[in-house]
Amino acid sequence: MHVVLLYASAKFVAYVAWCFLGLHWAGLRETQGHRILKALGLGTVRLIIGWIVGMGVGLLTLFLFHNFVAAYFLILVPVRWVEWSAISPFIFKRVDADEIRAMRIPALSRMWRLGGIVLSCAIDIPFVINGNGFPSGRVFC
Repeated sequence: MHVVLLYASAKFVAYVAWCFLGLHWAGLRETQGHRILKALGLGTVRLIIGWIVGMGVGLLTLFLFHNFVAAYFLILVPVRWVEWSAISPFIFKRVDADEIRAMRIPALSRMWRLGGIVLSCAIDIPFVINGNGFPSGRVFC
């Protein structure tokens, strides 16, 4: 149980920091305190999204894949794109209407989402190593 709390805490701190950095990159013209509060809220929401979506994805992967490594890269990484995409509009609000119509994602937002995926996966590494490989259930968010 302590490993799950440590894992969730690591994710929370990293997600808040990543959201704070995104708010900085987006040029949010608010006080530092307001930016911190907004990052705390968005990081919390991202963690909750990860756990909720993760439970469904975990059950799906148990039925579809016998190899958790394949499921991790084929399912979880694209799911993380969607999870970070749910947070992105609250950070990168200034999206050109032409880009929306063309279904293009602004470069800064895209790089932030990709960085979020790398961050999410990087936090998994110590827990995978400590657990001697990938677990057979869904603990990652």
